[in-house]
Amino acid sequence: MKQALDDNADGTIESNEIHAVDPSIDDEIQFNKDKTGVETVTAGGFATPYSFTYSIGAGNIIQRIGVGYDTINYYLFSVSSSDLELTVNASSGLAAYFYQKK
Repeated sequence: MKQALDDNADGTIESNEIHAVDPSIDDEIQFNKDKTGVETVTAGGFATPYSFTYSIGAGNIIQRIGVGYDTINYYLFSVSSSDLELTVNASSGLAAYFYQKK
């Protein structure tokens, strides 16, 4: 997995702003056909699952409604047979998450 922050605040994620996540951390996200999902973050040998429901709206917006935590509105930036790129306007600015298909 890779992630990025719009460090120069120009509203675009450039290649120099994309960084690999620490290899000791694994972040997997699964979207199920029944509009449920789970994101599992594993660090230090401990896995923490975050269950959610989701809906897909106009403009490629994925609204992720967390169970016990905040709702996140992702923009589906790109998807291919091997990769998924989601962006979100976070409190720190534009952020992007790059997931590889397993």
